[in-house]
Amino acid sequence: MEPERIKTIKTKVWFLNDLRNAPIGSERTMCIHLYRASDAAKAVLQAQFREIFLGHATPDLQWNKYTLEDLCFFKGKELIVGTISHEFILQVYPPNGAFEQAILPLGAWERLGYPAPALLT
Repeated sequence: MEPERIKTIKTKVWFLNDLRNAPIGSERTMCIHLYRASDAAKAVLQAQFREIFLGHATPDLQWNKYTLEDLCFFKGKELIVGTISHEFILQVYPPNGAFEQAILPLGAWERLGYPAPALLT
């Protein structure tokens, strides 16, 4: 994935995670790597993982060797898909009606009506 990396962000707030009010002594900062949504990146993900929550596709890989988690997808600076892998959470913020209609048959969805969080500035 490294050739597809755009930049790294260090932050306390990222999709559904907010570490700003962590108890004293447990403060952390998340390290977010942003990658291009390219054919090369897609090939790496498909070769290594069996689904969007990053369960391994090959039996020789161990769960504690994960280097990726919580995939988020953007169109420009707009979040369109965010995940929390270990909790099997996936939220979609369709950029248009055609996108929404295309994803509806892919699962059983619950309409929450939340706006997409502003992650990229």
